[in-house]
Amino acid sequence: MNPNSMNPQNAVQPTLNTNPNVTPNMNHGGHEMFDVHEILSSTINVLDQYMIFRTFVQSQELIGILDRQYNFILSQYNLTAECFASGQKPHQETATYMIPNMVPPVYGLKPSAPKNQTRAWPM
Repeated sequence: MNPNSMNPQNAVQPTLNTNPNVTPNMNHGGHEMFDVHEILSSTINVLDQYMIFRTFVQSQELIGILDRQYNFILSQYNLTAECFASGQKPHQETATYMIPNMVPPVYGLKPSAPKNQTRAWPM
């Protein structure tokens, strides 16, 4: 057993960022900056696409779905930007998108009687 491993004076202590030139909103590394930039710009692209598609939607039900999803994505975008800018937890928790009044989908084929096949070619 290493005697230094039991001595708390020799243990590696975690250091806090005590540099006065680094404020809480500037405590991100380059990799994190690129990741958040990608996430936020992708989210902006989705929101832009929703607005472009909305002009072509004719069904009121589909417009309602589009609007609910748009508002949900926008709120999550704002939470992500807030957390990254402040370095703190968001003022509200992130949420899961819940689909209201969803009718369960039906998968598979419906059984039917065999169809009478006629031969198109001689054997």
